[in-house]
Amino acid sequence: MGLKSFIFSVPPRTLTLASSPGGFVYIADLGTNRDWYVKDGDTFFGNGAAGSDLDGDGLTNGDEILAGTDPTTSDTDGDGLSDSYELSLGLNSNYAASDADGDFLTDASEVFIHLTDLLDADADDDGLVDGIEVTVYYTDPLDPDSDDDGLNDSDETQIHGTNPNNHDTDGDSVNDGDEINNHTDPNDPGSH
Repeated sequence: MGLKSFIFSVPPRTLTLASSPGGFVYIADLGTNRDWYVKDGDTFFGNGAAGSDLDGDGLTNGDEILAGTDPTTSDTDGDGLSDSYELSLGLNSNYAASDADGDFLTDASEVFIHLTDLLDADADDDGLVDGIEVTVYYTDPLDPDSDDDGLNDSDETQIHGTNPNNHDTDGDSVNDGDEINNHTDPNDPGSH
């Protein structure tokens, strides 16, 4: 992740110096178990080399250094998900618009807005990825049949050409699912 680290020894001390794209420099004195961070000209003091947790996000400073995250803020990328949460799921904690499952929704929007599983591209298993449901068809990514007509959203949009948000696409008072089951056309009001 672009982390540069150097270990050098000047008896009786061994120092670790690391810098990261997060704009901080980390210095650990392994001999005295002290650590320092310099970010944007400000100096922060840790409470014990790599084992301390300066930002309180549940990751030690050493883990943050290795991950390339900023040990002075609990949410390096500012997406509302803590570094420890993102890293525990194997997500990119340095990129706010990350999309772990490739469903066209950011991880943060899946957690805070849509309540979908950020590691499952099709949370309701209807054949449409969550982002397409939300942004193209305006269907519920947690309900495989958003209009409750007996047809899943994917079949409505990809096979039958019906509206996945209207249980009676042609307005003939017969449910789209019933028309398909009765071999009539759910897009033609005269076919029931």
